[in-house]
This record gives sequence, C-alpha cells and structure tokens, in this order.
Amino acid sequence: MNRYVILALVLCLALAGGAASLGQPPASALAGPVVLQVTPSQVYNTTASEVTIKGSGFVATPVVTLTLGDQAPIVLSQVRFVDYATLVVTIPAETPEGAYVVTVYNPDGSSHHTGPAGLTVVRPGDQRMRAWMPTTPLPGGRFAFAAVATAGNVYVIGGLLGGGSDQTVVQARIMPDGRLGPWQDASQLNRSRGGIVGVVSGEYIYVIGGAIGAGLPTERTIERARVAPDGALGPWEVIGELPEVRYGAAGAVVGEYLFIMDGRTVVGDVSMDTIRARIAPDGTPGPWVEVAPTRGRSVAAASSGQAIFVLNDDGSIERSRMNADGSLEPWTTVAPTRVNHRGGALAVFQGSLVVLGGSGGAPPNVYSLTNVERADIRSDGSLGPWTSAPSLLTSRSAFSVATSNQWLYAIGSTPSYPSIPGEQPVEFSGSALPPRLYMPLIGRE
Repeated sequence: MNRYVILALVLCLALAGGAASLGQPPASALAGPVVLQVTPSQVYNTTASEVTIKGSGFVATPVVTLTLGDQAPIVLSQVRFVDYATLVVTIPAETPEGAYVVTVYNPDGSSHHTGPAGLTVVRPGDQRMRAWMPTTPLPGGRFAFAAVATAGNVYVIGGLLGGGSDQTVVQARIMPDGRLGPWQDASQLNRSRGGIVGVVSGEYIYVIGGAIGAGLPTERTIERARVAPDGALGPWEVIGELPEVRYGAAGAVVGEYLFIMDGRTVVGDVSMDTIRARIAPDGTPGPWVEVAPTRGRSVAAASSGQAIFVLNDDGSIERSRMNADGSLEPWTTVAPTRVNHRGGALAVFQGSLVVLGGSGGAPPNVYSLTNVERADIRSDGSLGPWTSAPSLLTSRSAFSVATSNQWLYAIGSTPSYPSIPGEQPVEFSGSALPPRLYMPLIGRE
C-alpha cells in the first residue's frame, strides 16, 4: 500500500479520536494551525526527547509528523495538547539523523509545517570526536570553492557565485579553542574559477583546474601562493598546466607527488583517469603521467601516509596506496558506510577516515544529510569498521572540509544548495582525546 495512503488512514483515525472529545474551537483555530517555533530545534537520538511546538490554531488533539525528504513520514505517537498555541511531542529514541520538516494536522485535515530544518535529529557519536560547534559564518553566497587549513588559518578559495565564478580568497585565524576569527580578504587568484582542487604542499597552497560557471570546464592552469609563517598569503602565480581542463575533480598530495582524480573535461563529459606530477624542490609540478584509475567518478579525496581515499559521486569509497616510484596500486572499493554519503565530503582526521554529510532522496525530493561516520586507518591503509561520529549541526551536501591538527571544519552549502543566499554556516569538531592516542603508524616502503 502506498505510504501516503497509510499516512492518510493514520491521520483519519487519530483525528477522529481527537474530534470526539472536542468542543467548538475558538474562531482563531478555524483558520487552521500555524507552526511558529520548535524548541529545542535539535535533539540527540540516543534517548527519547520532549519537544515543544509553539504556534496558533491548534485543535485537540492534532497529529504531528516528521518528514525527511522523500522518506515516509514518521507519525509521532505521543502528542500532548496543552492549549491552542502549544503542543508537546516526544521524539522517539533511534529516530534517524536528519533535518526534518515538522507538520501539524488539525482534526479537520488543515495543516501547517516548518521549513526543511524544523527539527534536527543528531547522533552524539562514539566520543572519539567532540560534538560540532558553530563558528564564524562564511561571508557571501559562493559554492564549489576549495578550502584548506595551514599555518594556523583556514582559507576559502575561489568558487562559483550566482551565474559566474569568483577569484577572491578569504582566510580566518584558528583560535586556541578551535573557533575561527573574522574572515579577512587575502590575495586574489589570477583567474576566476570554481569547481577547483585546492591542496597544501610544503609552504604553498595550490589551486588546480576549475570553471567559469557551473558545469562549464574552462581551466587547466595551476596557481600557487606561498604561505608565510604568520598565515599571510603571497601573490598567486601561474606555475603550470594540466594536460586538459578539469572541473569538479578530486586531488590529494602524497609525499612529493600531486594526484588528480577524474573530473569533467568538457560539458557533459567525465574524465575517468588518475594523473600525477612530482613536485620539485622549488615547488613546481613536473610532467603529468597517468597512473591506476579509480573505478568510479571521484568527487572528493583525502590521504594518510601512502594511502589515498576517494569518495565517488554514487557514495562509494575507494582506496589505493602509492608505491615508492609514485605509481598507485589498483584501487579497491572499501566496505560501504551505514548511510550513503553521495555528494558528501571526505577527510582524514586523528587517524581515521571521516565521511560527512551528502544527499539522500531523488529529484525533486532531494535532501541533505547530517550524518558523519568514521573508520580507523590501519597501517596498511585498510580501514576498520565504520562507526557513527557526532552528527553535523547543519545538514550539508556539496560542501568543503578542512583539517588542522585537532580541528575539523565543515564549510558552506546548505539544504538549499545550489541557491545559497547570504552567509553560509561553518561548524567545527575536535578530538576528544590527545591526538597521539589515535595516530596509527603508517608503513612506508
């Protein structure tokens, strides 16, 4: 039976029971319910939690549902009518993580709901990472930018802004408690570009490839800027080119080698190869050569020791290992995560591979995720089992992450991606215990 038919039957039964004991509601209730506020707006799912819904026009006893994207609505079994402006509901333990729409149905069938993040359900995780905390939001509405952390700063580079691309670079100082200071303008790229790869190697930040507009690959150039010990950026300079344009590729640095995985080469065409260049002592990349290609189309990458990990556009994760000559072992697909994180982000943090956020559902009911999972990286580059880490405060897809010592930052994008007005939220998490306890030895050839 269609899930919406089931929901309709549940609503009818619940509303019929409520109406039987109800007197004539005041005139303000006849216009239907209005949901104004859900408090608290975030709960953990390890235990049942009481939530208060404030508004107007509620009639005893309404039905309250939680909806996540295109998933079947959750009909709450414990709803207490306080008055025509107040309801108290119980969110069951083990409610899946996510940013839910909260809907109130009166006995006459009239209804009203919150926005896409009326109630966020999060998981505290396995305590290896601290709970996420908000910090200084990113100014402007850019997306598809690069984010890196080095020299005590987080840098956000380029990106797409409305119908075009951006060449600005902003940086924020990392405070001792992990919070970010105000965002400040840094030196600008030579070319506007979004959908870029950004990596750090030695004292340089590198920006590779990109596009002048969403889905329009135009850039093959490589720019770099020197990072001073105090975090100040020197001027950007063009120092080389890719064999062809690349947009939306994944990139990683392993030792003295720079790797670029996949990406779009022309509109509608996807490159399915992996190339690498050796970075010379003066910081310039040498000739590009092909190495073992990934199996899927990678959109994010992270490295640990000699191991490289990629997140593919279908949510699968692959790993490879660099040999002493810079070649790669064949890529293998790792065990699937508990939740599919397609469109998410990937990071190596405190000896673990961490996969964050992503999107669920199917058009037109696509929604972003708060889920975060981690797996220990073993000495041979293989992974331990996936476990839940603390959920993001904001559901996110197509966003960037940056790591710096004991801090992990999630930057940009919202459930409304790619239409992102104004400031974008930034949040951070840290290691709950000293980093040395969770840094496995990485074997070297």
